[in-house]
Amino acid sequence: MEIKEAMDILEKDIHTDVPKAAVSARKHDAAVRMALVALEKQIPVKPIILDELNGDIDYECPLCGKQVMSDAESRNNYCGECGCKFDWSEIDETD
Repeated sequence: MEIKEAMDILEKDIHTDVPKAAVSARKHDAAVRMALVALEKQIPVKPIILDELNGDIDYECPLCGKQVMSDAESRNNYCGECGCKFDWSEIDETD
């Protein structure tokens, strides 16, 4: 199952009109929303390349804006700030 497919299934599982007394349903919905946020961060995003010089790369997370500098061997696979997964495929193709 792909991440987007799982997210679509979970989104349909959120209750639309929950009575105030339905604590269990509200907790369930909160847990589903939390899972959706975590799953969304697993969908790889391309980091925003700010500068490249002598093998070093300055880049920014497209989701939270955190800026990082690294060399090609120590690039992060995930953002240290928000936890989203990076897609380095285009950069790797040019190396």
